[in-house]
This record gives sequence, structure tokens and C-alpha cells, in this order.
Amino acid sequence: MEVPTWLFSTLIGVGGFLVALIGGVIVRDRQIFRSMRAGDDRLHERINEVRDQYVRRSDLDSHIVRLDQSMDRVSTELREHRKELNQRLDAVVALLTKSLHRP
Repeated sequence: MEVPTWLFSTLIGVGGFLVALIGGVIVRDRQIFRSMRAGDDRLHERINEVRDQYVRRSDLDSHIVRLDQSMDRVSTELREHRKELNQRLDAVVALLTKSLHRP
């Protein structure tokens, strides 16, 4: 039994089309995976950069406590100096008032 040539050429054409279609899908998928991998690599690079350049909050807690204590100490000292300055200014005002009211 002889296969007609038109059937043979049709089968070859359909087979070629299927091979081309499947090859195109594979190429597209590889390209998508490559771009996804490149995006993931950029993301991981940014994550590593953040990890390397920034400090954890727990590592800074002791420094923050020390700074808070220093600021409280400075605030207390400023309050004391302000009281002393007010007392001195009151004394100067009292002396000026006495000297102006002398006959």
C-alpha cells in the first residue's frame, strides 16, 4: 500500500509546525525564566546591600540608652544653670531698683 504524497507532505507540515510551536514555547519560557532570575539577582543584591550597610536595632540599643542618659544629664544641668542665672538676674534687678530709689 502506497501512501499518497499529499498525506505525507501534510504530516510533515503539521509535524514541522508542532516542532516550531513547541520550540517557540520553550524559547519564550527560557527567556522569561532568565529575566525572572535577573530580577531575583537584583533583589538579592539589594537585600545583601541593606544587610551589609545597616545595623540592627538591637545592636544600637545600648548606644541609644547612653545618649538618652546624656541628654537627661544635660537637661538637668541646664535647668540648674537657669535657676542660678535667674537668681543672679534677680539680685542685679534688686540692686538697680535700690540704687534708683535712693534719694
